Amino acid sequence: MAMVNVSSCPSPQMLLHRTHIHPLYEVPIDVDYTCDGCQTFGCEKSYGCNACNFDLHPYCATCPSELESRMHKHHQLTLIYPSGNDYVCDLCDEDVEGFFYRCSFCYFNIHPLCTQIPQKVQH
Repeated sequence: MAMVNVSSCPSPQMLLHRTHIHPLYEVPIDVDYTCDGCQTFGCEKSYGCNACNFDLHPYCATCPSELESRMHKHHQLTLIYPSGNDYVCDLCDEDVEGFFYRCSFCYFNIHPLCTQIPQKVQH
């Protein structure tokens, strides 16, 4: 986990997140970290907590609790907080170890960051 230094940010944005008791501040990070929300790799920016060394990807810190996505056009997805079950992201096929989006009708699972993958990439 990365240590947040709020004083190094000229005017950090602050938010309160439903998964954490302390305020989180958007700060640049110069080391790799693991997002405490979705448990996947992060770099460059984080919403972090000085009090307990807690970091979230910017998207994980601000993602909606319900989502309509082109990744799963048939049903709405709901943000799920892990309950100890083993899930796999249906897009990247990696284990889901933190919070994730799920379709309650067909049990489609996806990491929050995987919902942000662009439809087209110019190479």
